[in-house]
Amino acid sequence: MDIKTTKIIEDSAVILWNFLALDTQPVQNADIIISFGCSDLKVAEHAALLWLEGRAPFLLCSGKFGNKTDHFSQCECEVFADISVKMGVPREKIILESNSTNTAENIVFSHDLLCSLRLAEPNSVIAVTKPFAKRRLIATFERLWPEPKLIVSTAQENFQTYADRVLPLPSLISSLVGAVQRLIIYGRKGIISHQEIPFYVYDAYKALIFHGFKEELI
Repeated sequence: MDIKTTKIIEDSAVILWNFLALDTQPVQNADIIISFGCSDLKVAEHAALLWLEGRAPFLLCSGKFGNKTDHFSQCECEVFADISVKMGVPREKIILESNSTNTAENIVFSHDLLCSLRLAEPNSVIAVTKPFAKRRLIATFERLWPEPKLIVSTAQENFQTYADRVLPLPSLISSLVGAVQRLIIYGRKGIISHQEIPFYVYDAYKALIFHGFKEELI
């Protein structure tokens, strides 16, 4: 691959990352912290740190298995809970939601579980996820559970540090392309709130597809 093509790919990937990850929100105290299961274990660590800071009385770990966690020996929520306990969160302060397999189910099943436990309806939620899932998570909350004040918190990472730590660069770029496609498709279907895709983001998205990053397309 020549230098010009490599730069086009890297620049396009950073555009998608910045669009999907949004700006950092200041974290405020809330009624509950929900960590969204995934292959990035730093999500679990970040959620546990927020609980240890006293940001909420309970930590709900949500997730069964996904397409990148089917190799886990336990459900995502159990893996996340074990990490949280090792970091100092008491087991009795952790709630497990072990049936969801996608973002929409994470939200709906977490809400339903809290209702079944007869806990007070949260007025505020800290949702913890991986950085490039932030925009879709907000859009899904807006459609499926809009009532609580939502604070989405992620570990502070940029595109390059995430690629170095979590996913091989081609896999990360394919994931970013897939994430933008899902914003478009799910927005049209009404599964999430409509998201305007700026022309420069759409151009970067199409450029990456042209260069073969199609692994995560649906």
